[in-house]
Amino acid sequence: MTGQEGIFIYDTTLREGDQSMTGGVLTAADMIDIATKLDKFGVPFIEAPWPLPEEELEEEEEKLAWEKVMLFYQKVKEKEFADKVFVFGSTMEKDVEAKDSPRLKALIKTGLKNFAIFGKTSKRHVQEVLKTTLKENLRMIEESVKHLKRRGGLVFFDAEHFFDGWLEDRDYAAKVLLTAKNAGADAIILCDTNGGMLTWQISEIIQEALPELKDIGWGVHLHNDGDLALANTIFAINLGAKYAQVAVNGDSERVGMPKLTSLLPTLMLKMGIKCEGITKIKGLKALAEYVAEKHNDWLPPNQPFVGANAFTHKAGTHRAGAEIDPTLQEHIPPDLVGAKRRFPISGIAGPNGIMKGLKEEGLKLNEEDEAVKKFAKKVLQIVKKKDEHGYHLESAPASFAMLAFRMQDDYQWPFKLTYIEPKSILTCTIDGWIWEHSSSCLVEVNIPSEQKPIRVWNDGSDGPVHAIENAIKPTLAKIFPILNEIELVNYRVRILKYNGKKGTASKVRVSITGATPFGTADTVGVHENILLASAQALMDLFEWTIQRSVGKLR
Repeated sequence: MTGQEGIFIYDTTLREGDQSMTGGVLTAADMIDIATKLDKFGVPFIEAPWPLPEEELEEEEEKLAWEKVMLFYQKVKEKEFADKVFVFGSTMEKDVEAKDSPRLKALIKTGLKNFAIFGKTSKRHVQEVLKTTLKENLRMIEESVKHLKRRGGLVFFDAEHFFDGWLEDRDYAAKVLLTAKNAGADAIILCDTNGGMLTWQISEIIQEALPELKDIGWGVHLHNDGDLALANTIFAINLGAKYAQVAVNGDSERVGMPKLTSLLPTLMLKMGIKCEGITKIKGLKALAEYVAEKHNDWLPPNQPFVGANAFTHKAGTHRAGAEIDPTLQEHIPPDLVGAKRRFPISGIAGPNGIMKGLKEEGLKLNEEDEAVKKFAKKVLQIVKKKDEHGYHLESAPASFAMLAFRMQDDYQWPFKLTYIEPKSILTCTIDGWIWEHSSSCLVEVNIPSEQKPIRVWNDGSDGPVHAIENAIKPTLAKIFPILNEIELVNYRVRILKYNGKKGTASKVRVSITGATPFGTADTVGVHENILLASAQALMDLFEWTIQRSVGKLR
């Protein structure tokens, strides 16, 4: 490690994440919530969205986005962590004075004092995109930095397309860095905006540019188009980068940028590098799940460190090694980042594997009891039959838990769904492009405390699956209020070929991920009827949450 002792994490989730193609658009309230979480986690620098000047807004969609951004700035000014927030934007326009620049005025109008502005480092971008001279571009950078520094806060200069620009004309790229530094920038951020640089290129170019970076803090903003952003960032830190730009789950333009969830544990746990302001990362998985949920997305199971599969051991030799000593198969202990070790249930698992899986999913069992051993064998047979029909229970641990739980002799059901009558009406308008729809559902639910079944009708839902949920959930929540705290975060359908039919007649597997007070829960339903498969997965989710809340499952 040749860089500084302390690294500053600069999180771009609020801006880059809002440009991502994978998640839902964040509201102003969502941004405040995420920023609050990042502050509590200890992240020292938080980048906020670009407040474009009103005169540049043409489309209605742009105006709505601008209103959202300005509402965020109005709210964030009142927060104790406001000094951590950087207003993102660009250098001033060409051929104007800094004091007259609409773009700089818009940045200052936010009322915050810290700014991160990008400027062109590539000759091609100056000439072909800005359509101005190389000299004018340098003036724009210099005057923009000086003007914003008068606000009394920090100004970071993002050298956009730096690495491409250096390869095109290193002398001009060097002039850009020196111009920003001499104008008073507090840090210079070297950007691989295209995200295609190889690690050896990043290393060579940074070493060549180090003389221009003398006496100023510098960092990197590296996109992941070549799938090397994390490695490139680590190399940059080894060469002296003080600022590392990330997004919590890597959500960003195109294919993303380095994940906070990967860089932090790599630096702190593997390299022993201090990350200023961040002392504990046990809440890393919870932070990742929270941000994914805010994006109306789900945390990919294969996401390193925090995904559901990160510490999952399935294959025989891998599993055996992890059971003997987890350090034989794991690069870090999962609890250091708030994750859990898992041994999934699969067709290759024997009774012992099933027993471990049952205990892992919260069933209270005595492994030495002969009756329990017989029970585990019985569960194993059912699991194999279910998997033969496409349930794939190892990817739906909450459904696996409910399957075994319901097989116990002393099981008492909290509710039974006995009747579902969904209905959807779809009406096409005259032009044939716009459809109107309405969905409703009648359900019948048995509850032990009620003498007769409860029939519930729901109308006005967004589709038949939503109608089923809206008919069942509010009814059960009157008795089990914990269900009000469940939120569906992912719904997936896959065609199976287990019934010998193809296309729309195929059997389908519906997988559901729910956010609950006890963490995320994955459930599954399988049937030729997609609505019944959906209802199965929903019922497993509801009952799993209920059983956890009353202590039946740990």
